[in-house]
Amino acid sequence: MKIYRNEIEIQDIEVDGQTELKQKVGAEDIITSRFTVIETKLDLQIGDYVLFKDSVYTLLDEPQVKKEKNSFTYNLQFKGDLYVLKNVQLKNPDTDEHEFSLFGDAIDMISLIIYNANRVYGLSGYILRTMWNQRKAN
Repeated sequence: MKIYRNEIEIQDIEVDGQTELKQKVGAEDIITSRFTVIETKLDLQIGDYVLFKDSVYTLLDEPQVKKEKNSFTYNLQFKGDLYVLKNVQLKNPDTDEHEFSLFGDAIDMISLIIYNANRVYGLSGYILRTMWNQRKAN
C-alpha cells in the first residue's frame, strides 16, 4: 500500500491480514493498517493519504507508534472523505467568522464548503465541477 504526501509517494508498506477496509454507508469508511518497521522510524504526518479503488483515504489523526527494542509498530487509520468534510467548520471567506448568514443558491453553499475544506486541510484538492441540468422525458 503506497502512502502519499502532496502527490509524492513517501512509503510503500506491505498489505497483509492486519490491513483492512471497514465501510458502512453514510457511517464508516476507514482503512486500518498495523505493521512493524525494523530500525527506522517513518515520517508519517496528518494529511498523508492512500488511494484505494478511486477513493482517497487520509490520515487525520497523529499516527500511533509503539517503539520496541529495534523496531517501530504502527497502527494507522486512513479515513474517507466523509470524515474529512465532517471535521470542517464553515467560516465566512470574507470575514473569517463562523457565525454568519448566507444568502444564495446551491452553488454558493457548495462553494463555501469547498473553500473551507481546502482552508482546513491546506489542499486544493476539492473543486467545483459543472453538472448539466438534464430534463426528464416522460
